[in-house]
Amino acid sequence: MRTGIPRQIVSDHGSDVKKGSALFAGRHAETVVTYDAAHHGAIVLQRRFEADSRWFEFVTRLGQIKARIQQTSDAFLLAPSLRPKARYMNLASLLRWARNILALLDRGAANGQHSQRAGQRADTRYGWLREYRAAVEQWSRWEATVRHSVEFVRTRGLSCRCQLDLMARFGALPADQRDDVLAGELCEFVGSQSEAARAGERLVGSTEVLESVFGKWKSLERQESRQGITTLILSLGSLVGHWPASRIKAALEATPVKHVVKWCDEHLSASVQSQRRLTFASHHT
Repeated sequence: MRTGIPRQIVSDHGSDVKKGSALFAGRHAETVVTYDAAHHGAIVLQRRFEADSRWFEFVTRLGQIKARIQQTSDAFLLAPSLRPKARYMNLASLLRWARNILALLDRGAANGQHSQRAGQRADTRYGWLREYRAAVEQWSRWEATVRHSVEFVRTRGLSCRCQLDLMARFGALPADQRDDVLAGELCEFVGSQSEAARAGERLVGSTEVLESVFGKWKSLERQESRQGITTLILSLGSLVGHWPASRIKAALEATPVKHVVKWCDEHLSASVQSQRRLTFASHHT
């Protein structure tokens, strides 16, 4: 397959790709660079949560409780663990748990015997959580606001009117599922990212599909995926879409192996693993 200059580069603005993307777009006026909506949302949440001292107190106390009860009969009350990486992309389950614990504390003896016992045990372990009720409600609004924004951009992309559409989406949400100040910031972000969209055009708003494809490709590469890009990079196209046997047969017949080998020699440098193999080949006993 032959392709032209890409219309868009979408990335997480990491230091390893940000400068290269800008240089490429500087040389090709038709290429626009946009910021991955999911990563931007995580950064927005990170800044807000890390500026809130209550959050660190809350997480610290949860860690202390976990150490006490994870091997006891109260283990069913454990809070979900925050991921060591990308934790601000995965807050929903922890905040949902906190709201459920508060609801359990509020019910008290209102329900059956089992609920009463669970409530008493929850009160013993997490009675202090009542102090964080207002914080949990605010954190939940932050998380929900970002989640709705990311879901919108993920499915709708970036277009000329996406900012207005996102504002309408936020306006339709219940008050407990949005933070108006944060919603305004996210709408401005979406507006700035969609400025380059042409009439009738819809740009990609998230790298998640690409990351999924690379994840599948790495599963094919197995341990080789850590050693650099190999000739299996040419299999990326086959991981997307439906490929009937007739189309695969036609592609194999139209592309001789020697052409593939030549392309790889011209465009792919030797991987770390292949260089290691060549370097130490003469020393094998």
